[in-house]
Amino acid sequence: MTILRTLTIVIRWLAILFVVAAILYAVPLNMAVRKTSDIDVNSGRLRTRWYVLFFPCRARVQETIVSQYIGNDKQATADWRRVGIEPMELPRFIPHTKIHITPKYGDVPTQMKILQLLWNQGSYSLRAKQETASKLLSAWKIAGNDKEGAVFLNSLSSPSANQ
Repeated sequence: MTILRTLTIVIRWLAILFVVAAILYAVPLNMAVRKTSDIDVNSGRLRTRWYVLFFPCRARVQETIVSQYIGNDKQATADWRRVGIEPMELPRFIPHTKIHITPKYGDVPTQMKILQLLWNQGSYSLRAKQETASKLLSAWKIAGNDKEGAVFLNSLSSPSANQ
């Protein structure tokens, strides 16, 4: 009886081990622990979420240079759009490939940095900063991607742009 019981326990543990190995084989290690970034096209805030095996474990919403100057109501309904998906850094001894998916809004963080650089280089008043931040946000929202934001920033950086 004890041999049969021991054999049953061993078979159960082998089945569990097989299932865990199959899951780890099916899910690339660099996607098992990852983070995503989303932009709220209504307020300009940036949300970062961390996942472990596709389950959210932590989230953080932070103000950006655009959201600081727009001053939208925080209670307004957020319209989050995906900026990017990045794997978390894994130890060097684990072989993996870096995957970075850049969807429609992938250049939004860069465009916010460019806008701040333009503000620093020019003599923008507070009102002008609020207007340009609002126009950049509406360009993302109306176009449904970051392409119109790039066009708007190019028009700001041209010598004929009014500051």
